[in-house]
Amino acid sequence: MKRNAEIWLVIAMIIWGGSWTSGKLIANAVDPQVTLFWRFLLSGLFLIPVILIIREKTIFSYALLFWGLLAGVVSAIYTSVFFIALKTGMAGAGGVLVTTLNPLFTFLISFLGVFAEASYKGKAHDAPVHPKEAIRGKDFWGLILGVSAGMILLEVWTLGGDQILLSGNLLFLACAVIYAFITLITGRAARFTGMITFSCLVNLFGAMIAFAISPTLILDVALPKDSGYWFNMFYLSIISNSLATTIYFSAIKKIGSARASAYIFIVPGSALLIAAAWLKEPVKISTLVGGSLAVVAVLLLRRK
Repeated sequence: MKRNAEIWLVIAMIIWGGSWTSGKLIANAVDPQVTLFWRFLLSGLFLIPVILIIREKTIFSYALLFWGLLAGVVSAIYTSVFFIALKTGMAGAGGVLVTTLNPLFTFLISFLGVFAEASYKGKAHDAPVHPKEAIRGKDFWGLILGVSAGMILLEVWTLGGDQILLSGNLLFLACAVIYAFITLITGRAARFTGMITFSCLVNLFGAMIAFAISPTLILDVALPKDSGYWFNMFYLSIISNSLATTIYFSAIKKIGSARASAYIFIVPGSALLIAAAWLKEPVKISTLVGGSLAVVAVLLLRRK
């Protein structure tokens, strides 16, 4: 079961890699807030018949609604910050920074949580886990390799200090932290519901929040009639946001949030390779080296 979950997780990461190219193609077609709303709404509506067909068992409770709403809020914040960052930062840098640093922040936040819990329970002499056991040498080197892969893919040695410190790129770092919390929230929500139902709720709540922020804009803006826009919207909402994200959420439930988030290291390399094939961008040696290191990082971090 866990091996199958990991295979599907790799496929989901490649789909996410393609979403950077797809998103780039429609980034300037309409106001980002409008695209955000329709992406969330279409994703949520698509998952409703899926839940009915597979008959996923879910008991609605206040806990489920709370975690779904919380994840929806955080997801809306993440996407909004992401679009703001794209206006001032470097899009390629964002794709690398967010996806390579997200597992690092997820693992570190998890570690700090385990450390705090163990330290607190240790006062009562019944700590189930010693803080020093929360992170091991293999984890440390896996995280180092993952971050190194991102730096190589980004080619940081070619960037000046002013470029690295652009406000947009700092916001991309914030995106990595925010999505780490989405991952951990999902891990907690897995106790209360099936992951497809949870993913549906997150998207519907996200659409509601996006509409509440800019109702006039969403209602008044004329949607593009270009078929290319709607093809990419279908990819971003149904293929990437519904299917791939649901696979990711399901993997969190089966193999744990820290282990599942490690596979995000696959996204940067696949994103650059798909962009090279679709947008005719050149494939660099740094892409191949960085992508290979990312795979090694996944292998080191994939233990539970």
